[in-house]
Amino acid sequence: MSTSHTVADVTAAKSSFGFSGIPVTDTGEIGGRLVGLVTQRDVDFLTEEEQSLRISEVLDVVMAIASLSW
Repeated sequence: MSTSHTVADVTAAKSSFGFSGIPVTDTGEIGGRLVGLVTQRDVDFLTEEEQSLRISEVLDVVMAIASLSW
């Protein structure tokens, strides 16, 4: 998923596939740069009205992979 997907998208993926954590990439596609991880804990206690929030508003972990020097 990308940061522009919504909490409702995460909830739907959890219902369909049983995921408890979903990677978030810059493109929303496999192979994109990982920018975070939205977890079950991030969305479980949100209200019905908050289902339209973007993932960028509820991300639990922001990855700094691009800034790491190996």
